[in-house]
Amino acid sequence: MTRGIIEFEHVPIGYVQYYPVDCQSKIDYGDDADEIIYGTDQFIGEISYWNRGNGKLLVRSMVESS
Repeated sequence: MTRGIIEFEHVPIGYVQYYPVDCQSKIDYGDDADEIIYGTDQFIGEISYWNRGNGKLLVRSMVESS
């Protein structure tokens, strides 16, 4: 599991983690057990940063950096 603090302009505003999904969970969800699939959780805890597109920016940056 990889974990990190989300910062916006050097201000900590939340938390993110991502992890490989285990084989049984992939099967339970109807996916191929041999596929590489990750789960992810994001939390923006600072209310003043809600509804400003920061979650979208976070997910996009995670996908683009992989």
